[in-house]
Amino acid sequence: MYKITLRERAAKEYLEAVIWYKERSLLAAENFVKLVDEAFSKIEAEPEYYRNSYKYFHELKLGKYPCTIVYFIDKTRDIIVITTLFHNKKIQIKSTEDDQRLAGLSAWKGT
Repeated sequence: MYKITLRERAAKEYLEAVIWYKERSLLAAENFVKLVDEAFSKIEAEPEYYRNSYKYFHELKLGKYPCTIVYFIDKTRDIIVITTLFHNKKIQIKSTEDDQRLAGLSAWKGT
């Protein structure tokens, strides 16, 4: 089974999206985090199942939220690299430690 890792850019985009939702509703932010966690579990279980969008990149769109997870599979290292967590709205926000805990960023290591 492959292990998920986030590139620095993807981790930043993810955190910005969590903060954006949290400013509107804590429940929305928590649901977003839960949906991303579920998406990561699905990707880990069946990484080649999701749409091959360009060359070796795959993508999974989050249904309820305007967000797409883009990743590739590094079979030599048995990892799935999340390259971007593209949010359709451009978000620029400074994060706090509470925001990072809510996002669960400590669970993934950046590459």
